[in-house]
Amino acid sequence: MVVTIVVNRIFLSICIINCFVASVFLIIVLVNHHRYSSFLTLLVCNTVLGILLYSSVNFASVCYMFIWDEQVLPVVDPLCSIRAYFYHSTIAWIHHSLVLQALERYFKVRRILFFRTHTRQLGFILIQWLFDFLFGLPVLLTGNMKKLMIDNLCFVSLNALPCVFYLAGVSFILSDITLSVIYRLLVRHVREISSRLNGNRLINMQRDLTIVHRIVLLNILLVIVGFPVLIVVICVTIRADLLPNNTVRVLIMIMNIALLLMLLVLFWITPDLRQSLINIRDRIKPLLSRKNNRVHPIISNHRY
Repeated sequence: MVVTIVVNRIFLSICIINCFVASVFLIIVLVNHHRYSSFLTLLVCNTVLGILLYSSVNFASVCYMFIWDEQVLPVVDPLCSIRAYFYHSTIAWIHHSLVLQALERYFKVRRILFFRTHTRQLGFILIQWLFDFLFGLPVLLTGNMKKLMIDNLCFVSLNALPCVFYLAGVSFILSDITLSVIYRLLVRHVREISSRLNGNRLINMQRDLTIVHRIVLLNILLVIVGFPVLIVVICVTIRADLLPNNTVRVLIMIMNIALLLMLLVLFWITPDLRQSLINIRDRIKPLLSRKNNRVHPIISNHRY
């Protein structure tokens, strides 16, 4: 019981930190929106918004964990299936938003003017949102999103393997394959025309290729931390009693830690936001130095 409380508190703290960092990220962009006109920054904000929603869903789930862990027979609330639905929708949102970032770089390198207008840019993001919130509806409506038997967590039913593999395929495998194809096509294109380009154009293309490479690495990080969940599904189908307590919540907590690292990386690899952080640092430095160099009056306690 003590271990469970510690895990819940750590999990809750990570969710709060994720929500705070993501909120700061979005507030900085909102305050300086007149400076950030690039579509890439908008797509990065789309990813950060997905992380914010995903962490908020996990925050709500942890709050119910505290309640259910105290009960001998947990009373499942009516919103359990809704939390599971939003959990799977938001994790798909994060992966598919990375695909949009890679696709935007690919179109830029190939000089395809598909994202030329703001209407198309916003429309493409809205299509991604609709897809992410619609693909999981069949699983929700068939009653296969419920409280797990092996943990006090709302999730897709691990006994319904077709639903599990359907959600995993759309959320993870589809994005992995798409990112791999985009990266390979982009590398092939850069190699083919590198000999016919001048210095500046080649440098810009290599910079865009580096951004796509980082996006692929971020997605691989999420896949690595999410892969143990598949092992848990296999163990449940064989013998659920082989799993130690709190296995599922610990795995999801690790995924949230990976998302915190991802937020910090996105802060640094997005040029506009990195410059904003540098500007904020440059503004704070004079204030701190002025405060430290302030002359304090000497107060004497001697009485004459």
